[in-house]
Order: sequence, then C-alpha cells, then structure tokens
Amino acid sequence: MKQVKWKLGLIIGTVLLAIIFFLPNTPLFKYMPQWWKENMPNRGIALGLDLKGGVHLVFEVQG
Repeated sequence: MKQVKWKLGLIIGTVLLAIIFFLPNTPLFKYMPQWWKENMPNRGIALGLDLKGGVHLVFEVQG
C-alpha cells in the first residue's frame, strides 16, 4: 500500500508540474491574478511547427 501512495503522489506531482509549465501557453493565463503571474514561468513552452499547425517543407532538385 505504501508503494501505491508513493507512485500516486509522483504521478499527481508530475501532472501538476506539467500544468504549471503549460498554463502560460493558454489564453487563460492573461486572466490570472498578478501574484500568480509573478510566481509562474512567463515564457511558456516554445511550440514547434507541428504543434502550431504549420509545416515547413524543403524541396531539392537532384541533377
């Protein structure tokens, strides 16, 4: 039973950290109180082209 509580705590902690670091990427972040913004990472996660919905193709002609 001890192992289950420890694993559950680790999973919950990981999910909470993921939410904290993902929150600045959401539109909800601008409505958060100022004290929350000061204590949270303000840059967010840099999204790549695949997550932004864009594609970057490079074509090359072989001779």
